[in-house]
Amino acid sequence: MKRILIVLSIMMSLCLFGLVEVNAQTYYVDASSKSSSADGSVENPFRTIQDAVDIVKAGDEVIVMPGLYYESVTMKKSGTADKPIIIRAADPGENKTIITCANKDIREKNVKWICADPSLNLYYVPYDRNVGSILYNGAKMFAYKSLEELKTFRAWFGKQKDHTSTMDGFFHGYYYDKEAKRLYVRIGDGSKYGDTDPNKNLMAVGGPYYDNVKVNGVAETTVYRRSGISTDSYCFGVVTENSANVIISGFTFEVPGWAGVFCRANDVTVDNCWFKGCFSGIAGGRYNAYDQWISENVTMQSCDWNLWPTFDDGVEAQKRLTSAYPWRWWCTKTLDWGVFDYEAGGVLTQVGKNWTLKDSKVYQCLDGLSSGCLDGYYVYSSKYGTNYILGNADGLIIDGCHFYDVLDNAVEFENHGKNIEMFDCEVGNALEHISWQPLDGEPWPTNILVHNNVFKTDQWFMDLVYETI
Repeated sequence: MKRILIVLSIMMSLCLFGLVEVNAQTYYVDASSKSSSADGSVENPFRTIQDAVDIVKAGDEVIVMPGLYYESVTMKKSGTADKPIIIRAADPGENKTIITCANKDIREKNVKWICADPSLNLYYVPYDRNVGSILYNGAKMFAYKSLEELKTFRAWFGKQKDHTSTMDGFFHGYYYDKEAKRLYVRIGDGSKYGDTDPNKNLMAVGGPYYDNVKVNGVAETTVYRRSGISTDSYCFGVVTENSANVIISGFTFEVPGWAGVFCRANDVTVDNCWFKGCFSGIAGGRYNAYDQWISENVTMQSCDWNLWPTFDDGVEAQKRLTSAYPWRWWCTKTLDWGVFDYEAGGVLTQVGKNWTLKDSKVYQCLDGLSSGCLDGYYVYSSKYGTNYILGNADGLIIDGCHFYDVLDNAVEFENHGKNIEMFDCEVGNALEHISWQPLDGEPWPTNILVHNNVFKTDQWFMDLVYETI
């Protein structure tokens, strides 16, 4: 007995001095927890995911109970290659464990939408910040660029900023008036997705795309909004130094300002997740706003990313075609204050070296993987007086994915992607299934291997496209 006590005493001392590894821990999170002494145990779970990720270490696991989590989780801890940190939903499934950037008061109907014009079904709420995405009953609303355009459901075409060339837009949308600090929404009569009165719908008003805040003392809005550090710009951010070795599994991410998951770290896996109203599924990042390095070894597998009902809206608008514009859905290819340029959107954004997209569904969108997803954007820095490439796609693997109902390009390899392989995928109903364009000169997309895929188009979609060319 004396010998056992001595051994236990020695082991406890070694653990205190870090000479013997302490066993990995399992922490529990439950949004409905009422415990005042939460310690992450199964009996006294944490109420927020943030509480758990703040204390994890290599080899630990966080198990999250089903529920709604109003959080923008920021993880700064790292695992190791053989002892990753696992953050997983206890019951994985679509809309079972939701991490949302939605305004809580609006989502839970604590705020009433005010009718501004009953003849137009135009409503508003007082609001004090820009909005990146809005869902009503799960349907993504179109972002109009002025109140007048929302009132008329007319959208100005492409990237023209003079507002003189407009086309029929989508029959549901929003506009944020930053001067009046009002958020307007309008749902047309006969909407397939909900009531014309937003008070009767589940309204998820998301975080801002960017906040016009200075980076390193420099007002570089474009760099800032691409750095992924804006408030509520992501649902889950992994911002560790170098290798994170983190696995995130089983969640639904809802209406972030930018990305469902933001990785400013290497070695991150996102598995079996759903992305709702996420401009990007996973976005890579940099340590510094002007750093050329982008996250490496990021994997997205068995996930579902869509911007429903973007494709259905585009098809409906196309059927109202006049001869002025060949493709009405290009009204989504636009950029204005706080409103996305969909050419930069997609299931992955700011792709670095050795990323993998595997066994995932990508659908109901303008672009699946666009040029901006890979490395198509140059940003001019007034501080450094030079251009910086955002993105460094090299070694991307696209394996076993299903791209369908895509208004423009399913997969683009421009502007400078290299060493990319796409295989065992199925692509259906896209204006262009794949695209290779050296849009802004050398280095051209190079060493692109596309093999063993199925490309198909339904006859009705082919007829719709070609009868309007």
